Amino acid sequence: FDGINDTVSIDLPNFPKTAFTFEMWLNAKEFASNGRDLFTKYSANDGFRTLITSSGGIESAWDIGDTFSTLTVTGITADTWYHFVVTYNGSLLALYLNGDLKDSKTTQGNLTIGTNTLTLGFNDLATPNFNGTIDEIKVYPYALTPQQISASYNLEYNKIVSQETSGGENYICQ
Repeated sequence: FDGINDTVSIDLPNFPKTAFTFEMWLNAKEFASNGRDLFTKYSANDGFRTLITSSGGIESAWDIGDTFSTLTVTGITADTWYHFVVTYNGSLLALYLNGDLKDSKTTQGNLTIGTNTLTLGFNDLATPNFNGTIDEIKVYPYALTPQQISASYNLEYNKIVSQETSGGENYICQ
């Protein structure tokens, strides 16, 4: 993403609403004076959006039960890789950075998803496009545990799978 006109749009009409995990790796090259949008699935005051602030923080706002909850973390530096995760288990919205819980809010209800399109690197709220790199985006229809998030950050995927599967189960990637 060059910060000028690069975006990625993904048709994602079935984003989980009752429980979810949104996970990605990110590396911001710079911070703009009014922030840079990382991703959004937002329209008409419904949905969610996350931006990198001008001071090197992350603000992630999620509309759950028709009330926006904003999670924040500070201390982001340019040209550094970060593992970013937001989970919702039906009562707790939580933000993790590099495997550590950084912010959480108690909330109730279903996620309101706004538009069907998940857009990476841009939205229409007058903030500049994201300038940096995004990798390994994952959406789960359940909240990962803190142990699973730590394992994912440390690239210990065998620990994640062993907590989710039982012998004889079949899984399909779509």
